[in-house]
Amino acid sequence: MSGETEQRIIELDGLRGTAVILVMIHHYFTGILPDGLPFWAGLARDVTAPFFLSGVDLFFVISGFIVGGIIIDNVGKPGFFRSFYIRRTTRIFPLYFGMLFLFLIANAVNAIWPNRMGLWLLKDNMPLWSYVVFMQNYFMAIDGQAGGKMFAMAWSVATEEHFYLIFPALLFFTGLRRTSAICMSLLIVCPIIRELAFAKWGFFAAYVPFPARADTIAYGVLIAMTIRAWPDALRSASVQRAFVALAILSALLVISYDTHVLHFGPGIRFSALAFFYACVLIVGVIGSGRLASILRSKTLVWFGFVSYALYMFHQTVNGLMHAFVLDQPPQMLTWTDFRVTSCSVAIAILAAWLSTKQYEARIRKWGYRITSDQPHAAIASSPATVQA
Repeated sequence: MSGETEQRIIELDGLRGTAVILVMIHHYFTGILPDGLPFWAGLARDVTAPFFLSGVDLFFVISGFIVGGIIIDNVGKPGFFRSFYIRRTTRIFPLYFGMLFLFLIANAVNAIWPNRMGLWLLKDNMPLWSYVVFMQNYFMAIDGQAGGKMFAMAWSVATEEHFYLIFPALLFFTGLRRTSAICMSLLIVCPIIRELAFAKWGFFAAYVPFPARADTIAYGVLIAMTIRAWPDALRSASVQRAFVALAILSALLVISYDTHVLHFGPGIRFSALAFFYACVLIVGVIGSGRLASILRSKTLVWFGFVSYALYMFHQTVNGLMHAFVLDQPPQMLTWTDFRVTSCSVAIAILAAWLSTKQYEARIRKWGYRITSDQPHAAIASSPATVQA
């Protein structure tokens, strides 16, 4: 959430920064380590991997909290739908369709002159039209794989777009009480959907479609509803301590699944991850303890500022570097691989900063300027806020 008339919650930027750093670590380092690691190294990877891999889950919880809160505060106001969709469009579309344009050009070039981008960045794409209409995640679910890595990460943007389309209308037509009941029911229904989808179509069917991930977003929405109905309910020291304990328990549940200590379905695993990040949000953003102080660090806040662009760019940069420098897909087998990947980190961060500052921010400001008659209220009070 941003705009000249709004307050920005710094801790949320820090949480966004944390999410994109987790994604980067997984895609650039831990997620491409070879099999056959020494026992302790393999165990360390298995214990930490679910949290590096799940940065996108944290993004979903944050989105439910921020965007859900904006919708709750404003859905009944005149001009809300026009304002909301213009602001969402100017926030999401410029970078999404800019990257999609480059993706389509790269595919056209590779079809005429096959090159090293086809090794990994453009391999096994979904139907190209599906990326245009934000439906690629359903083709991924059916196909059982992510497609070309240059635009594969955009499945999560598609999932959030479905939330933007459904939730405002749901709240407008059913009201807050029924909507909250629906969100709570998703916490039960979505794990069942994941289990059925996993049994029939495999992992991706349980991972990328909106019906399988709606509960992760719903956790954020329910937190936003709670702090509006009972502003101090989640802030007391005893409640905060309880959520710290629940976060630890849910993290242990996820680790036990990934290390094969306990055996249960992926539906429960993703529920545990979603609940873990909901607890993190409650403790780090609504609370005022040590985690909140960490999230206010300038480094994490800065990464939160560039998080969307960094998320969209990072695989492309790493794929290009490994393809054209080492003639291989990204991997982590040698010190040369590590050095090339480290260079990719620096280039991706620089590209993300330039895109955020010089491209996206200009269009977002225009979107807020033409909807300045409909300012969105701040989503929650916070001990540390700055004007956006």
